[in-house]
Amino acid sequence: MNDLFIKNIERKFNQISFCDFIDSNINNMFNKINTYIDNTSSKNKITICFNHKDDLLDIVKSMIINKELDLCWAELLVDMDELRSEMTKFSANFHIYNDFDKLEDDLSYCLNHFCKYDSSQLFDILTLEKGFKFIQK
Repeated sequence: MNDLFIKNIERKFNQISFCDFIDSNINNMFNKINTYIDNTSSKNKITICFNHKDDLLDIVKSMIINKELDLCWAELLVDMDELRSEMTKFSANFHIYNDFDKLEDDLSYCLNHFCKYDSSQLFDILTLEKGFKFIQK
């Protein structure tokens, strides 16, 4: 029975059948594919509005705290080595409560006390390394 089932699947789903399907349907799918890509790009677009370069860090911190930016952005900003060092001073057990728990639980404190960058450095990282585009309005 298994052999019959496998042969049936191989007959229906093989490379030639797949290529034939794509060739006959690609034109119909082209608009849907483009729409999907455009929608995905617009959903993943991040806009950070600031008037002065010196305000950038505070605005990004605020966006993280207000959940306008994902928590992974806090991991970019926070010096995790410094955070671990402070936790070690207060004898935190890392197997029970680690630095990422502390970052999530006390986000504002961590952003304010363990930030690796100033606004100018953050601007350079976002534009030079992370692919952000600065658009002056």
